[in-house]
Amino acid sequence: MHINLVNIKSGFSDRLRAITYYIAINSFKKNKKIYTIFEKKTQECNFKFTDYCYIKNSKIRNLGKNKLSPIFLTSYNSSINLNNAKNNNCFLNIDTTKLFTKWKESYNKILPKKNILKLINKINLPQNYFSLHLRTTDKVIKFTKIIKHTKMNDNILDIQIKYLEKNLINIIKNYTNMKNIFIAADDISIRNRVIILLKKNDFNVYFNNCKYNSKNLRQTTGKNFVTDLFCIAKSKLVISTVGAGVIQSAYYLSNQKLKVIILNNSINIMLVFRLLTLIIFYLKIFKSFFLK
Repeated sequence: MHINLVNIKSGFSDRLRAITYYIAINSFKKNKKIYTIFEKKTQECNFKFTDYCYIKNSKIRNLGKNKLSPIFLTSYNSSINLNNAKNNNCFLNIDTTKLFTKWKESYNKILPKKNILKLINKINLPQNYFSLHLRTTDKVIKFTKIIKHTKMNDNILDIQIKYLEKNLINIIKNYTNMKNIFIAADDISIRNRVIILLKKNDFNVYFNNCKYNSKNLRQTTGKNFVTDLFCIAKSKLVISTVGAGVIQSAYYLSNQKLKVIILNNSINIMLVFRLLTLIIFYLKIFKSFFLK
């Protein structure tokens, strides 16, 4: 089967949604588990799937030129839901409900390559641990600029991040009493501050000691992103600032066993700021609609 990723312009997690859909479709066919794939590096995803991952019990080959495919997946029609499973299903003999179930299960076929396993083993994670996912580089906006900001439905305010850092220990205690924690952060400054805080409070802290480049949209490399993703997927619980695609991917990679807490949507003082941004966001939508 040919996997066409050229229309997935967004991040790696969106590419995973598309790849697992192809795997799900192929599971209903009698084809051999041989895949060809066409993808390009972008600013949002500056690496290829085959650089760091493979499909279990299958062969996959990169193509330099795209092939025609009956499946047309984009960043906007590949969200994991029954409706997209139906709309992208071009095979009349494949039941949509079964396909949707298979789509979610197909994440079990995505495995890290040796270069990623080497990094994971170097971290030396314990058997039981939870994760803290700090997505801040491209999701944080200043409170003073929320009126001018055009996209706030999945962002977090700078004052929310400050609140999180100040109250992190109590927030963690609300969800778990585990002391082993894996940190995944896209900003080195907040990561280092959080590590110091956690160690002072007797947590056993684990993290991928990666290099950061603040000049890039993604401050960490693709290799380190994928390493963090699989480490989160192996944990018992993840506490995340905004969630985003990486948390959804980790959830399905864990065979839907990972417990997920999204602080931006949880019932705490951070929710007050979240509701404020959403009210402003939708008021701006209504205003633009009526002024047309």
